Amino acid sequence: MRPQLSLDYMKKDIYLIRWLRATRFDIKAAEKMLTENLEWRKENDMENILNEDWSDFESNYPIELQGCDKEGRPVSSGNADDWDVRGVTVSGKLHRGIRYIDRVIEEASAIVRAMQENGDNVTRLVQLIDMRQFNFVQHGCPVCITLYVYAIQTYRDHFPGTVHKVIMLNVPSYFLSIWRLIRHLLPEEERNLIVLHGRDETTWKKALLKDIDYTELTTEYGGVNKDAPVEITEVALHRAGLSCERLRAMRKEMSKYRL
Repeated sequence: MRPQLSLDYMKKDIYLIRWLRATRFDIKAAEKMLTENLEWRKENDMENILNEDWSDFESNYPIELQGCDKEGRPVSSGNADDWDVRGVTVSGKLHRGIRYIDRVIEEASAIVRAMQENGDNVTRLVQLIDMRQFNFVQHGCPVCITLYVYAIQTYRDHFPGTVHKVIMLNVPSYFLSIWRLIRHLLPEEERNLIVLHGRDETTWKKALLKDIDYTELTTEYGGVNKDAPVEITEVALHRAGLSCERLRAMRKEMSKYRL
């Protein structure tokens, strides 16, 4: 199997064990899943996806890094108000939107690997999503569901073990009601990744701060850090030697230029 793995990071045990865990340590199933993933990566030119020009999507659909949680896992964040999901579909960019999802998860995976190479004991990241401005017209339209379903499928099939938790904050009550009805339709692994909190900020801030120090988070996420989060594309330029300490330094340095 190893001769088929074209990149050095793929040959490491820390990468290979993800496929075993994803198949509950069924060796034949893991080999089949990994082989299919390698073919998918080749067909979709995944080795070059980070080098493509994504400036249009990066400005309209930003992903940022807040810092690290108490276990050293990087914490990324996104605001529903910044993401016009419906706009992707009505503008005829659904296919590009789907590829952008793969690009974001590939970048997140590369960041985790960079921290591993720097000696950090980290294998996954945490994703925060602020749903304060979520609405069904912009985010919950029928065609929007295509992107959400794809995100779950591509994570399950091609990036297993990349995410520790997806924590959704300020979730409107109607969304919580829908989630209670549909959560059982998801496989247990994906279902357990997702944590939803309603709009009681006192409750979700208390829960969040159990895992993430308040100095790592901006005020909108219950922290005290006044330095703007680092955009994931900015981190991509400084992956070498990346660590939690380096990420904090980048926030301070880059915030000077945003004033």
